[in-house]
Amino acid sequence: MAKHLARAAVRRKEQHRRRAARLVISTGTAVLAVLAVGLQADGSVSASGHAPGSTGTAPAAATGIGQNPESTSAALSASAEARLAYTRPMVRTEARKETAKIKVSSTPVRPAAGTLEAPLESLAPSSPFGLRTSPITGSAGEFHWGLDFSAACGTGVYAADAGVVRAVGWHPWGGGNRVEIDHGNGLITTYNHLAGIAVRRGQTVQASELIAQVGTTGASTGCHLHFETILNGTYTDPAKWMLQPLHPASISSDTKMTDYQKENPAANSVSWTVPSASPLNSNAAAADAQSKATGAAKEQGKANK
Repeated sequence: MAKHLARAAVRRKEQHRRRAARLVISTGTAVLAVLAVGLQADGSVSASGHAPGSTGTAPAAATGIGQNPESTSAALSASAEARLAYTRPMVRTEARKETAKIKVSSTPVRPAAGTLEAPLESLAPSSPFGLRTSPITGSAGEFHWGLDFSAACGTGVYAADAGVVRAVGWHPWGGGNRVEIDHGNGLITTYNHLAGIAVRRGQTVQASELIAQVGTTGASTGCHLHFETILNGTYTDPAKWMLQPLHPASISSDTKMTDYQKENPAANSVSWTVPSASPLNSNAAAADAQSKATGAAKEQGKANK
C-alpha cells in the first residue's frame, strides 16, 4: 500500500512540473510576439514602455524563459499614444511601352459579286427596263434603257459601288444632270435627272457615298432617279443585280451640289459612255433589243426544262 501511494505522489509531481513548463513556454511566446510588434512600431517602442527615441532597454523578463509570469505583465506596458508602423512593398505603375502599331486596311468595302448597293435609301420602282409607252410623247415602242425609282426631289443619291467618276455634267440626250461611275470589270452605272451633283470627274468614290440629289432635269415628267447599268459597253437590266439596302448618313447641309443646267450645258464637253450618234430612242433599236431579250428568255426557258 505504501509503495502505491509513493508512486502516485511521484506521478502528481511530474504532472505539476509539466504544467508549469507549458505555462512558462506559452507566456514566453506571447512576450516575444508583443516584442516583435513593439519593435516595428514608429519610434521603436520597446517592451519596457519607453517613449519613441528613448534608449531604455527591455528587462531580462522579456525572454520569458524560467521567469515569473507576474513580472512579465508589468514589463509589457506601452504608451497609449504609441503608433504601429506596418511595412509594405512599394507598387509603381508605368505605361506599357508600344510593341506594335495598329494597322487599318484602306481597302474599301464593296458589295459581293452579283450585288450592288441601292442608290437610294428607299426603293420604289416606277418604270422597268425594256419596251414601254413613252411618258413624254405617249408613243408605244420606246425602249427604256434603265430602271426608274420614284423619290422626292432633293433625296440623296448614293454610289452603287466603289469606283471612279468618269463623267459628270449635262446629258444632251434626255438624262439631264448625269453622273457616270466606272466600277472596273466592265461595269459602269449612271444616275440621271439629278437636281444637283456632289462629285467631279476623276474623283474616287466608295460604295454608298453620297454623289447627288434626286431631281427632274432633262427628259423627265417628275422627280425620280433613272438608274442604268452598262456592262461591257451594253445596256443591261439593273434588275440582274440584287440591290442591297443601305443606311447612309443624312445629307449634310454644307454639301455643295452643282446644277450643270445653269452652267451653260453647251460649254461643257463631256465624253459620255454612249456616243451622240447612238439611236437611243429609235424604234429599230428598241425592236432589236426586244428581239434579243425574247431570244434570251426562250433559251433560259429551255435550260430550265
